[in-house]
Amino acid sequence: MMIDRIENMLSDIHTKQNKSFSKEVNCLVNESIYKFPMTSIDEFNIFEEKLGDIEFRQKVVNYLSRLERDNVSDMTRQIMSKMFHNNLLSQFSYAGQKHKMVFSTLHSCSIIFVYNTLYTKYYLYNNMCQNCYVKSDKE
Repeated sequence: MMIDRIENMLSDIHTKQNKSFSKEVNCLVNESIYKFPMTSIDEFNIFEEKLGDIEFRQKVVNYLSRLERDNVSDMTRQIMSKMFHNNLLSQFSYAGQKHKMVFSTLHSCSIIFVYNTLYTKYYLYNNMCQNCYVKSDKE
């Protein structure tokens, strides 16, 4: 059936992504310049510059995907606590209110949103597929 072919294709993609994911995570963990959580503005600025590189950015997104949680808000908290020390984040606000630095325009913010979007789409798709199985089992 068509559904079986789609499942096989998705399974192949998932397997390939898992293999490349483990290599990329190991590569990122071995980089000694970026020790999470970041505690200083200098570390943060270096990290922001490095995120301009598409390859490094993808490695970071893959690395952060290990921090998956049950819902988006818990996952966002987990990612933020992994990447940034509270003292560093206290110098930012999302829109730059109260004379703080703006977080919403930074690469770090965008990778969190990118991963959350991918996570949401992935789980919506999985739920849709599970509903298809339930309907086909009843038929």
